Amino acid sequence: VLPQGRVRALGDMRIALEGALGGRAGVVIVSGTGSVGFGRDENGMSVKGGGWGAVMGDEGSAQWIARKALAAAAHAVDGTGPRTQLVSIFTRHFRLRSFHAIIGPVYCDMTPRSLGSLAPLVVRAARGRDRVARSILQKAGEALAEQGAAAIRRLPHGATCVSCQGSVLDAGSAILNPLRRSLKRLEPEVK
Repeated sequence: VLPQGRVRALGDMRIALEGALGGRAGVVIVSGTGSVGFGRDENGMSVKGGGWGAVMGDEGSAQWIARKALAAAAHAVDGTGPRTQLVSIFTRHFRLRSFHAIIGPVYCDMTPRSLGSLAPLVVRAARGRDRVARSILQKAGEALAEQGAAAIRRLPHGATCVSCQGSVLDAGSAILNPLRRSLKRLEPEVK
């Protein structure tokens, strides 16, 4: 279609930063299936914190939340962790007779994206006052703040403007409040 045109493929973190800050210096914290803190200073230098993928990172992402919730449910069933509504929520979601049957659906059928699709179940449990689910979301918000702060610290000229993007933030205050508190603690000048 454009034989003389140049094509440049960019990651969604760059697009999110551009869309959020319109070319200005700053940092975007993105949390969907994965997570990353990505920033650019006024000289155009860009850096990231996090963004290492499902095996080495993605703290605070949808699939990270789901992994933590599945592990918490398993610990509750074993009696090595606190009781949680997550056991019955996951059992119903996968249409299982017992939580013990969850290994097949989780290990055989789940991709990072389908794993991430379980995060709204954790949000629902948190809204139902489940302490375990609330703790997972709090830790997710704190982890996202750490990624954003890491990007801010790595920018030679700093950044004070931060935008948060991604489907995980649909969890609302359960994620946003700990994210904001942690980010302010780590980087007091941030807006």
